Amino acid sequence: MDPQQALHPVLRHPGHLLWRAQARVTAATEEEQRAGVDPHAVAVLGVLTDHSASQQELADTVGISRTTMTRVAAALVAQGLVERVRNPEDRRSYSLTCTAAGARAVRSWQERAEASQAALAASLTPDERAELVSLLVRVAGPEVTDETPVRLREHLGFLVGRAHSH
Repeated sequence: MDPQQALHPVLRHPGHLLWRAQARVTAATEEEQRAGVDPHAVAVLGVLTDHSASQQELADTVGISRTTMTRVAAALVAQGLVERVRNPEDRRSYSLTCTAAGARAVRSWQERAEASQAALAASLTPDERAELVSLLVRVAGPEVTDETPVRLREHLGFLVGRAHSH
């Protein structure tokens, strides 16, 4: 039976469907965390493999609170995956930079994240997945821009979260 047909018409409302999708993403995220992988850390390291950034820039880019970003940054520094360096443009602030160990870790973690993404989209054809990504980017509105790293703009869990919060 088509899962959409099983839903009462009232429950086919986009807000409800995004809530259900977010619940599935949350469950997948909890599974990753039980395996020792923090999805926020994966996103932060993924961004840092491309360039250094301040904690505030990272929090804005990956869509997490300053408090969560502070916790994630401290954990990544303690694990030797990220280092804090003086921001050459503003000597009063620091940028976070991915270390070689961080680059190795993010590759490993991304394999797990990709497996999780594949499970979320298992019932979709590649064209349907691409259409879903496009629709989620539109629904997320200003929270997902051209400045958002491509790996996040194509990540279903991230997009569902942004669309759900919007």
